[in-house]
Amino acid sequence: MKSLRLSSAMKRCLLKPKPKSGAKKRQRRWIVDSRSPEAGISAALRYLSPDCDRHTWVVLGMAVKSALGDAGFPLWDAWSQGSNKYRAGDAKAAWRGFKPGSGGNDAVGIGTLYHLARAAGWEPQGGALPAPPAPMPRPDADAEQRALDAQHAAIARKASAIWRHAYLAQEHAYLRRKGIQPHGAKLFKDALVIPLYASPDALVNLQFIQPDGAKRFLKGGRKSGCFWWIGKDVADTVCLAEGFATAASVYQESGFRCYIAFDAGNLPHVGETVRGLHPRQRVVICGDHDPAGIRYANLAALRIGADVAFPDQPGQDFNDMARGEHGRA
Repeated sequence: MKSLRLSSAMKRCLLKPKPKSGAKKRQRRWIVDSRSPEAGISAALRYLSPDCDRHTWVVLGMAVKSALGDAGFPLWDAWSQGSNKYRAGDAKAAWRGFKPGSGGNDAVGIGTLYHLARAAGWEPQGGALPAPPAPMPRPDADAEQRALDAQHAAIARKASAIWRHAYLAQEHAYLRRKGIQPHGAKLFKDALVIPLYASPDALVNLQFIQPDGAKRFLKGGRKSGCFWWIGKDVADTVCLAEGFATAASVYQESGFRCYIAFDAGNLPHVGETVRGLHPRQRVVICGDHDPAGIRYANLAALRIGADVAFPDQPGQDFNDMARGEHGRA
């Protein structure tokens, strides 16, 4: 394989040596119910709302799995069904992605669940349990899903038609401003067009980038879990970034294939796909140096056992960093 020429800053961020294992962290031991750990976890969950945000929902699932393994899924799934947002397929897919302790990170354990439950009023040594909430009527989930699937299929057909009629980009104002190559992006009218795939052979949506940098997707199409990638060859390292320009800069500076998640919140979902496609490769999540980028890059890394990298300066992404190094900022 051709040797890679990385800028000094990219080397610092993408080729950081793996941290040496040191002394194990002292863990707090929770004694809840010596007769039945499941009973204690179930009691704690009853103090927490399944209508919480997705990040909290995921963390609680990881906590249950860290304590009970796959035997904990029915307990967490039953608790999750108390939310109108519940989807059986989503719960199963999320559970499969939980890998407690992967990558040497043991930050999410059952103590996380107990800490949140205690903040909500639960006491580990007993006390009256709250009365279970009355079940909320839910709409026909199957009918909702069928309607959503039909909408997504229609948008996917529209995306495929536009993509076929678009032509490969040679230059565009956005590319010039960002200092990047088109890497297979296309042009449609005045917009640079980036494809979104649900799997390596399933085009489902498009992103349109105007000359001034304004971005939009086809309305009603899929985005969650969808991705694209830059770089044909796969080395021992693959990367994942938020946006097209950031991924292009990572690839141009490192030579590593870089996947695009399209926003920070999508990093954990796309990260699971990247890990499935590259189970033996080192994965580096190249997050933006802002609160959302840091939060979701670390969540993605925890979920799939990846490394994380951030630009040196707060507020920057890797495209900002590359342009600064090459005098184009």
